[in-house]
Amino acid sequence: MNSYNVMARKDLDKWKKAMRKNPSIIERASKGVQNKFNEVLPQKYHEIMTQAIKSMTKSVLFGYKYITKKPYKNISLEEREVLVAQKTKTYKTTARIEGASTGAAGILIGLTDLPLLLGIKIKLLYDIAAIYGYDVSDYRERIYILHILQLAFSSKKT
Repeated sequence: MNSYNVMARKDLDKWKKAMRKNPSIIERASKGVQNKFNEVLPQKYHEIMTQAIKSMTKSVLFGYKYITKKPYKNISLEEREVLVAQKTKTYKTTARIEGASTGAAGILIGLTDLPLLLGIKIKLLYDIAAIYGYDVSDYRERIYILHILQLAFSSKKT
């Protein structure tokens, strides 16, 4: 295994260890505030968010034909990770612009923020899958992407 792969393995092990840690007091407190805030939101908001999640799930499962790239072949892990870092930077900028524009437009327009953010995240995950050589035309890969999204939006349990 080359030195980059060894370093990547160490980083992966460090990340796994961090993911297994119990939530900090700040994470628990912020989750409590978030739960209280969710109780205050009107039912219509929750219905809109539920519909957005359903639509996002359908787009992941059935809309892949329109936003996927061919899997990258015959490049090293290091080259793949450089490409992922570039893609991530681009998508972060896109998400910032999207968040700022919907935030500036006010609460009602802000309701569109979650579906737009989810769309950006899905496209990024599709691009990352292609960079690492995975073909999202395979249904199992799209299910895996849904698991990644679920993990990204889940809180740690104690």
